[in-house]
This record gives sequence, C-alpha cells and structure tokens, in this order.
Amino acid sequence: MKTNPYTLSVRAFTLLELLVVMSIIAILATAGLKVGAAAKRVARKAQAHNDCLIFVNSLSQYRALEMPFPKAWDGGQSTNRPFLAALLGEKSKWNRTCTAYFGPGRVTNNPRAHGHVVTRNQFNDPWGMPYQIHLDTEEKGELTLPPAYGEVFGSQVTGRPIFVHSAGPDGDFSTVDDNIT
Repeated sequence: MKTNPYTLSVRAFTLLELLVVMSIIAILATAGLKVGAAAKRVARKAQAHNDCLIFVNSLSQYRALEMPFPKAWDGGQSTNRPFLAALLGEKSKWNRTCTAYFGPGRVTNNPRAHGHVVTRNQFNDPWGMPYQIHLDTEEKGELTLPPAYGEVFGSQVTGRPIFVHSAGPDGDFSTVDDNIT
C-alpha cells in the first residue's frame, strides 16, 4: 500500500496543555520568590549580628590598649559619631597612635550603604540605619541599657562594658523584639 507523501502527521501542544505548564511554572516561581525573600531576611539579620560582634571586638581592643573609654563616649552612641573615626585609626585626642581597631572594608558615599563607612563618619546596619553603642565609660563594671531593653535583659548588665545593637528591619530602637544585639 502506498502512502500519500503530502499528508503530514504533525503533533502540537493543545492550549490546555500550555496553560497547565504555565500555571506550574508560575507556582514554582512564586515559591522561589518567597524562599528568596526569607533567605534575604535571615542573611540581613546574620550580617547585623556579625557587625555587632565586630564592634564589640574592636571596642574591646580599644579598651585594652587605650583604657578606659573616653568620657565623651558616655551614653548611647550611634555609629555616626566621631569615635568611629578614632576606631578607624584617624589621629585624634582619642587615638593618638593612629591604631586602626576597626576595618570595615571599602568606603562609599551612599548614606544608606550597609556595612560601609560613609565619609568616614557613619557605619550602617543592613537596613541603612546606624548601630547604637552603649559603653561603661565610668568603669563601674555594669552597663545601663536603654529603657526598651529593661523588660528583656533588665536595666543593667554586669560584667560587660560594651552593648551594641541594631534597630532591625523596622528601624525603631524602641521595639526590642526585632532588634539585633
């Protein structure tokens, strides 16, 4: 039997099959975006915690070599104060030897840049806000914390001369539940 050479057997996707495949791709893409956003949130919190530890270590080194903390640093400092320049090694009355205790990386002029010094006078958390630092400048062996932390940690911490914290994603230091210490 002879076959007709002019008849072709073409198989194509139906509209229903294309819609099913596109729906599956859309569902997977949505799930991927949610996982990516959650991973970004976790990474920012981890970076903020790491930055807090870097500040604690830098200030501990400063305290060990310069002893004690200057009285001008009393109370809650934010990381856009002049003492940051002293930690970076800029010569001042607080760092006469120009020792760099804090090395944050490259310098940028973007005021919301995370983790970089902005014009040598600011260091931001991952959400673009300066960290806050509380120091025991009187060498009493106890540190008075901000009032918002009173219910969580108590009003004073003994044995720790340094307390560093970030306002967290909401940018508000008074809401302690999302702050990073």
